Formats: sequence, C-alpha cells, structure tokens
Amino acid sequence: MDLEGRSLRERLLQSLVVFVVLFAYGYVQEAFGWRVPVIVAAFFFVIQIAIDGTRNRLDE
Repeated sequence: MDLEGRSLRERLLQSLVVFVVLFAYGYVQEAFGWRVPVIVAAFFFVIQIAIDGTRNRLDE
C-alpha cells in the first residue's frame, strides 16, 4: 500500500490535516449533516494506514 516517494509519516500527517480542516470547516459552518460521513471516512483512512504501517514494520 506504499505510495512511491512518500513515507508513512507523510501520509498520516496529510490525512490528519484533511481531517482537522474538514472538522473545523463543519464546526464554523455549524452544518455537520453531510460532513460527518466524510470526516468519519477520513478518520478510518488514517487508522487503516496506521494499522498497515504497523503490520509492515512487524513483518520485517
């Protein structure tokens, strides 16, 4: 699942930034209706990347 030229840390940081920006935008707009599924999906994406990275390190 590695993207060429990008470390796990860079991918996690980018995903976390997207999560925070979407959450802040929804908070400011006071409209979480359609943003909640997007934020939850981004959160689970971050968790999946972390699990894959941990699994890869344990396999080495």
